[in-house]
Amino acid sequence: MIGLCKAVEAQVVARVLVPLASKAGGSDLSADKNDKDIGRVAAFCADPTRKSPELGTFLHFLQTAIHSRERRETSALLGDFLRLTGEWTGSNWLLDSTAFHRSLTVLTADFGNRAAHIDELGRQDYLGCRQLVIGTEGVVWRLLLATERHKRSSARCLTTGCSCRR
Repeated sequence: MIGLCKAVEAQVVARVLVPLASKAGGSDLSADKNDKDIGRVAAFCADPTRKSPELGTFLHFLQTAIHSRERRETSALLGDFLRLTGEWTGSNWLLDSTAFHRSLTVLTADFGNRAAHIDELGRQDYLGCRQLVIGTEGVVWRLLLATERHKRSSARCLTTGCSCRR
């Protein structure tokens, strides 16, 4: 189960945190790096060569992004994150507390943390974790779909051939 959790973590890093670091590259993240809730993600975005945040750290960052209106208005990093998710087709799923956030919460609380702390987990636990991660509606598949960029229309105006799309 730890392997399945690490697979999700790797996808979160590749599909969310690395693009976020790229997006935030020109932003002043000094205040965000000192923030107790988003500081570790901000530190990674300021220096993507450092060790990437763990899944639980990202989950806490996501929770802050979803629930803290004040932080969304004042944090450079959260502003960059919201602009980035706006470029993706699944921004609603990513920012819905009952969707991506809930899946990550279940994954870490019900499977990852228990497996890491040597709780006895059985076959049903494994199957539940597997379904959550790589099932037909699994978090990895949904994350890949959600982080696809919106396609820009290349349709040309039928009247003049310009790109106005009349």
